[in-house]
Amino acid sequence: MSSTWIACTLNALLISAAAVVAEPPKPVEEIPGKVVAVLDGDSLTLQRADETKITVRLEGIDAPEWKQPYGEKAKKALAALVMSKDVTVRKTGEDKYGRTLGVVLAGGEEVGLQLVQSGAAWHFKKYNSDKRLAAAEEQARTGKQGLWADDNAVAPWDYRARQMVPETDLPT
Repeated sequence: MSSTWIACTLNALLISAAAVVAEPPKPVEEIPGKVVAVLDGDSLTLQRADETKITVRLEGIDAPEWKQPYGEKAKKALAALVMSKDVTVRKTGEDKYGRTLGVVLAGGEEVGLQLVQSGAAWHFKKYNSDKRLAAAEEQARTGKQGLWADDNAVAPWDYRARQMVPETDLPT
C-alpha cells in the first residue's frame, strides 16, 4: 500500500465523517404536552396527556446558568414563550443526564431559535450544526441583543468549566 493511497483514504474518511457530523439531529418522535415548569433558560418540564412529566432540554442551544449574569432573564424569556402553553417537542434523543432533547414548538414557532435570536441563549455548536441557529446568534451578537449587550458575556459551557458546575445544577 502506498502512502498516497493511505493519505487519500484517510482524507475521504475525514470528509465523510464531517458530513455526518454537519447534519442536524433528526426528530425520532413528536411529543405533545403542556409546559408546567421552566427550570432554567433551556430546560422545561412537559406534562403529557397521560399526566406523565418529562424534563426537556432544548436542542441546539445553551442558556446562561441561573447563577450567571443573564441567567434569570434567560429563564424568564423561555417562560414567556412556553409557560402553561401547549407545545410539541420534536424529540431528537436524550442527553447524558436522561433528559429528553428536542426542538420545542409553541404556536408553530421554534422556541430555541427565538431564544437565540433575542440574545437569551447561545447556539450550542459543540452538539448542533443548525445553520439557522448559527446565523441567529451572529445577528444577535452584531445587534447586541440580550446577553450580547455585555461585551464580556461568558458562554455557559465556559462558566460551568470555571465553576465546576454540572449542566444539571438547577435552582431548587
